[in-house]
Order: sequence, then structure tokens, then C-alpha cells
Amino acid sequence: MAFNKNLLKNPCGDDGLNFWEVICDGGDRWKVLDIKGDPGCDKFFATSYQLCLKRQVIDLLAEGFTCTQLDAEPTITVDDWYSGRTDCGCVYQWTVCLLDGNQKVLQEYLPEHMTLKPKNGGSWKQVTHSFTEYGAGVRFISFVHGGQDTNIWKGWFGARVTKSSVILESCPKNRNLLKNPSGRDNLKFWEVTKNGGDRWKVLDMRENDFGIFFATSYKLCLKKQVVDLLAEGFTCKQMDTEPTITVDDWYSGRTDCGCVYQWTVCLLDGNLKVLQEYQPEHMTLKPKNGGSWKQVTHSFTEYGAGVRFISFVHGGQDTNFWKGWFGARVTKSSVILESCPKNRNLLKNPSGRDNLKFWEVTKNGGDGWKVLDMRENDFGIFFATSYQLCLKKQVIDLLAEGFTCKQLDTEPTITVDDWYSGRTDCGCVYQLTVCLLDGNLKVLKEFKPKPVTLQPENGGSWKQVTHAFSGYGAGVRFISFEHGGQDNRWWKGWYGVRVNRSSITVEV
Repeated sequence: MAFNKNLLKNPCGDDGLNFWEVICDGGDRWKVLDIKGDPGCDKFFATSYQLCLKRQVIDLLAEGFTCTQLDAEPTITVDDWYSGRTDCGCVYQWTVCLLDGNQKVLQEYLPEHMTLKPKNGGSWKQVTHSFTEYGAGVRFISFVHGGQDTNIWKGWFGARVTKSSVILESCPKNRNLLKNPSGRDNLKFWEVTKNGGDRWKVLDMRENDFGIFFATSYKLCLKKQVVDLLAEGFTCKQMDTEPTITVDDWYSGRTDCGCVYQWTVCLLDGNLKVLQEYQPEHMTLKPKNGGSWKQVTHSFTEYGAGVRFISFVHGGQDTNFWKGWFGARVTKSSVILESCPKNRNLLKNPSGRDNLKFWEVTKNGGDGWKVLDMRENDFGIFFATSYQLCLKKQVIDLLAEGFTCKQLDTEPTITVDDWYSGRTDCGCVYQLTVCLLDGNLKVLKEFKPKPVTLQPENGGSWKQVTHAFSGYGAGVRFISFEHGGQDNRWWKGWYGVRVNRSSITVEV
């Protein structure tokens, strides 16, 4: 089984044309040439003055996947890289098909052919597509690409291709836990809780690239799914580590009738008691802005242990009370748990929900650190500093967090984030230092931006600072994260910089 690995063999031409079936070999035929520079490989396939196409058909069962795994609809991501030349135009084309056991096409991705003129033909371009919600039954994947030149010149002046890939993504964070999110199976898997007017209806208008969607009527229409997380394969231990839960919905109205859209998502415990709720204000769309689709999203973090179910409710109605389906439309709803290690924040208690637990206070000046909860700017709980320097630190033991020496010595990208703000009545100073350490806690690389001074006039909003470590060499075993600050007026209390939502992620 090869989740998250490229299933295409010989994608760059290192083995000539081995593993590829040549289906068109026009002009002077396909040829493998050496590459210089991007996109990070040594060779590419070049086409000639008549159409050249080549194909691989991947047998997914032969690759070790089971029917059960495939019928769970893992995301299938396909990539290709192509370029032309600066002295001759060319055409590039690409087709990828998902096939059933009889190699009948279930879903196809066929973008328009790309014509490159000499002035923009010299650089490599990446094209990518992800297949989702394609239904059960996929057993093969057909990958076809190629092209030709547009000048009919002898030789290999046509489109060039390399670094092609087909990847099945197994990571649970990429799996939508809502079933039938767009209405392909009518209202199957949804519990209709309100069915007013002419009731819910699934429409297929093939507009705005959204195809099938759910439409509401002239009285309130609501529908619900409750996701059983344990039944979906997550364990209590996994859930109690508080993986980020991201919910999305897409909605639109019409240009001839106003409507109202509403949405509520709740995290529930094992007894279906609400632990945390997201319920934005109802959205009223007037006809003048009702024709385009809009996305709404929310991420649950630091919600505590005990989540076992997720309730997702949405719907709406029109505002004119017109018979039919002139109300809010919804589609592409999703609930995704981001549980892969690369997305896991390694800092504990990043926003202060557990007061100062897990943090080592290295400076506690003035009235000391304090956790405040002012529910402003969507940041809720945060850490506040005082009138003398306040600093706090965490040192992350990467081996204790489950990473191996081998993984760390491949130099995975390490991304650090922090959010800070001041007040509108007092200036402050913010500072941050992050160090990559070896096994003896010796500094290998440091990120230490200059301290930032915030004046009252620009202190009210939250600001993000981010940095990605790469190319730092082997040997990293610990990460030290220290931040804080103070006010610059020496006012008693907590008028200094505020910090929140700190994070360190390692992308293995």
C-alpha cells in the first residue's frame, strides 16, 4: 500500500520511456532530454512537431490498496509540470480518469489544452487537481499527457513534461466526515429538521462550478448530520488531544429574490451534550449580491477533552415568500479533523486556557503575567504582560513528541507562529526568540526578530508573526520558544503586550 507516495513510475524519464505506453508518437517522436534548473529533477520528456501522447494506467489493487480503502473516497491528487521553449510555441494537454474494475470512466479531469508562446515558454509551470466525492468503485487511474510544437519544426521543440504524480492521501485530516455534502445522493444521510414551504430540493444547474446543490423554499428549511467520531475510526485518546476541527460551508442566493442563510455547528460529548458551539449571525442576501457563492469556515481549537460527536445544521429560506425554491442554497459542506503530525501544534496551552501551565516564566516583572479573557477580536483568552519585562518559555522535546532522529535529520520545515497586540490607551513592546537546539541543548539556529514597539494608535488589533526554518542541518532535537514584553509607560496592572495562539509545527 502506498498512501501519500507517487504511484506513477518513472515520472521524470530517468528510465527512458519505461512504464509509459506511447499512444501517439508523431514527428520525431518522444525523446528524453537532460534538464537544467527547475523543477528539481534531472530529465524531462520532450515532444515533437506532431502530437505525442503517453499514458500510465495505475492498478490500485495491485498497488496494495483494498476495495474498502478505495470506497472510502480518499483524496486523489494529480500533478504535472510542463514548459515550452523560448524559440518555438507549443501545445500541452493532460487527461486523468478514474476508472472502475472494468476500466469504465467514473470521473474525468480534462483541462483545456494550454498553448505556450515563445515569450512565456521558458519557465516550468505546475498543474494540479484533487479528486474528491467521486463515489465507490474506483480501481484504476489513467494518466495521459503530452503535446507538440506549433511551428512544425523538425526535432523536439514541442511541450516538455516531467515530475508527474498521482498520490492517494490517507491522512484523516483530508477526509470530509460529512456524507453527501452536495446532494449527489439527494437528501440521503441528512436529517431534515425543518421542511417549510415547498420543502428542500436538490437542484443541478451546473453554474459557477458548483453543479449540484441543496435549495430552500419560502419557509424555513433546516437539515442536520451528527458525525459519530468513534464510528469514523478516531479513538478517545486522539480526540482528547484536541485536533483542530475545521468546518466549512458554501452558500448563495439568487439575483431575483432575497434570502436568509443560517448555520450552527456543535461539538458534543458522549451523551450528546454541547461542549462548544459555533453559531454565526444569520446572513441575509439581497438579490444584488445573491448570485455568487460564498464560503464560511471556522476552526475549533482548545475545546477540551471529551468530544465524541459533531452536529452540523444549516439551511434558510427566501425573504419574499415566493412559491418554489428561491431561498438560500448550500453545498460542499465539510467537517475535517486535522490530526496529522505535521499540523499538530507542539506548544501546550498556547492561549492560556490552563493559566500558565506548561510555561516556564523566565521574567515576571511589574505585576507579573496574567491570563485575561476579554472576548474581543475573536481571540478570547490571552496572556497579558505588565510594566516590567515579562517573558515565558517552552522547550519542546521532539523525540518525546514522537519524531524520530531520522525524520528530524531530513530537515523538515519547522514553522513558528505567534500573535500579539497592544492596547489603544498605552504603548508596549513585544519580543520573540525561537531556537533550534541539538541533543545537548546547544543552539543550531535562531530566529530573533527585533523587538516591536506598538503605539496606542495601532495597538488595538492582533498581528501575526511567522517564520519557517529550513536548511538548518541535521541534529535538531529540541525547540525553545520564548516570548513576551511589557508596557512602555510603567502603568500598574497589565497594560503591556498581549500574546496568544502561539504555535510550532513540524512538517514531516
